[in-house]
Amino acid sequence: MADNLGVDFALIDGDLGITSTGDFQIITNEDNVTQAVTNALFTEKGDIFYNSEYGFGVGVLIGEKNILAKRTLARNEIISLLQREPRIGNVEYVSVLQDENNPGRLNISFKATLINGEELVAENLTYPFVKPIVATVSIVSESQISTGIINVKTQYSIYNMRGVWLATDVNKTGTNYFTGGTISKDNITLGTNLPSTYSNVIIDYDTINAEYTSVKVTQIVDERKQSLDGTTIRVNYSVYDVSEIYNDTDEEKLINLADGATFAYNDITLAQSVPINDYFLVSYSTDKL
Repeated sequence: MADNLGVDFALIDGDLGITSTGDFQIITNEDNVTQAVTNALFTEKGDIFYNSEYGFGVGVLIGEKNILAKRTLARNEIISLLQREPRIGNVEYVSVLQDENNPGRLNISFKATLINGEELVAENLTYPFVKPIVATVSIVSESQISTGIINVKTQYSIYNMRGVWLATDVNKTGTNYFTGGTISKDNITLGTNLPSTYSNVIIDYDTINAEYTSVKVTQIVDERKQSLDGTTIRVNYSVYDVSEIYNDTDEEKLINLADGATFAYNDITLAQSVPINDYFLVSYSTDKL
């Protein structure tokens, strides 16, 4: 029985298969589901612009240490991928192990039951757990001011992160505040708290293409400005990104009004109304200095 498993074009090494008569080769039934799952496993989540949930979201793990915690995250991603496939009725098991002969690879095995009762079994699919070789540019001792005790932004998008140190630690022999932290594009979440919210730091990292991603940004910290009309604050420079907006009376900085705010040129529009003519401390970055 092979109802509802669909028909698709067959892919041979990533290309459309062609028959001896010149027609496109098709694939059906269980083989069609196998091809669909394989394609999803080797497509990074987010690569398909019209379906952000399609694919295997393990790309953020590539380059990390191949340890149990990371393999568990990968396993959870695979389970989620299989459960999103409507032709799969039940996921029996998923195994993600380190390759015995190559620590830079994962061995993926799983078994699932299709909606027609047939079994879909994969044994020892290999997945690279290392960064691909690309042209990178090393950024050394980039100076920045943190935007929080655990938050720092960089000038370029980060491909590989090496460390964040206090600017006074010029030889980088002290605490690497990034250890245990995470990255997202040009944003760093540190693994260790900095001594203060606005700390001068130096950063070592790699970027894929400094010319393409280059945006020279300058951090503006606690610029004191008034609300113009209850929702708009106009700052001194064109806004590249805004991180913090606090009412001048909020001494403990409990309510960050930057959440949900939008900006265009020098104007920041808040997501909520505030008293007209109140003063606010605005921390943002600009690419105009």
